[in-house]
Amino acid sequence: ILLAILAAIARNGQPQTSLPAQPVEGKLFGKTRIVALGLLGLYGAIALWLLPIHIAWEKSSDGFNAIQQEEPDYDRFVSKLTEAQALVPWEPYYPYQLGWNLGNLALQTADPERRATYVKEAIDWFKQGNEVSPYQEFGRSNLAWLYLGQQEPAKAMAEFTQSARLLPAKRGVFFGLGLSLLEQEQFPSAVQAIAIEILRDPQFITSPIWRAGGLVQLYPAVASQVMQDYQQLIEQFPDDALLHQCRGAIAWWIGDAALAEAEFTKYGTPEALSLLQPSSTTEQKGRSPSYEPHGKTQNNA
Repeated sequence: ILLAILAAIARNGQPQTSLPAQPVEGKLFGKTRIVALGLLGLYGAIALWLLPIHIAWEKSSDGFNAIQQEEPDYDRFVSKLTEAQALVPWEPYYPYQLGWNLGNLALQTADPERRATYVKEAIDWFKQGNEVSPYQEFGRSNLAWLYLGQQEPAKAMAEFTQSARLLPAKRGVFFGLGLSLLEQEQFPSAVQAIAIEILRDPQFITSPIWRAGGLVQLYPAVASQVMQDYQQLIEQFPDDALLHQCRGAIAWWIGDAALAEAEFTKYGTPEALSLLQPSSTTEQKGRSPSYEPHGKTQNNA
């Protein structure tokens, strides 16, 4: 449309057979010229705005190619994405990518000094990205995990709290919040936060992570809190089949066979009911009444 209007201007008022008489024609081309110049200015402004975006994208592509080689060149990656970020400082994508990749590089680095340097740079980039885009959970939760790894649980707790507010259904957020609370010896709050993680992701209670470190001792309290929370939810929503099915599955996992049978008999699926059938495999994996992590044998997946 813009090219057509410019072509009309270029004709400089030469009449066409379908055009009105000359007086109207002059007014028409006067308005056309104003519209065309306005559109041309708008087009130029858009082009000027898009130019740094495209240049930044090209630089970042070069940077990503540098770390996809057989011998990744992280220095070039950082250099190119830093240039890209400088071109479009309003864009959180580049600082987030720098933060995530440098944090990942820190996990792969054996040298403590270099690892500490990478973590510090990753934290700085995530903080910069969060300043540009304060309502993205990605930057908040990743920064929180870095803080937790740096033994700064108070800062980690603050970021995990923001993540939970922004995207409460995100897996791992309440678990991270629980770990940061645990590091600050706030045990009741830590147990509640991790219990919420299991309510949102019931399979998390079967994770091998419960057999590592201090979480072994925390497991009974968390399992008990989860069952209390399910009881409260079912009192509010007594006919919610999913709540009953989840409570039955967790009851089976922690060894409460009577509750599992009651839930599965009324609300369970055929697959769930098959768990109640006695078999040598089920007995080997065991259902512990003491809320210990289920299945300590090597056969457990």
